[in-house]
Amino acid sequence: MWEPSRHFVTWTYPDNWSTLPRAEKEEDTRDIAIALGQHLAFTAATWHEILTWHGYRGIGVWPEFQSAFSWEDNYSNLLGCHVAGAALSNPDLEYSEAVTQEIRALVDSLGG
Repeated sequence: MWEPSRHFVTWTYPDNWSTLPRAEKEEDTRDIAIALGQHLAFTAATWHEILTWHGYRGIGVWPEFQSAFSWEDNYSNLLGCHVAGAALSNPDLEYSEAVTQEIRALVDSLGG
């Protein structure tokens, strides 16, 4: 599916970047990439809902108005970004295992 939204990111290195140890640079870069990915994914999902609410047809001839801004869309998109970010922050597990662990922890925290 193609959508007309564009997102631009400008990266500015901190003043002390050249003096940081390599391991700290790698950790900082990973953390920033994960946070930026979460932000962009949620923003893109929200704009998708806005566009389809106003009649945009990303699939071609089929309108998506009926599903635009379903009551759970924004919450589930945000939850997915949260779970993905937490899973990506766990270098000890494969991604699918980390996602499963995060979802289980969330369900358990809700008393499930």
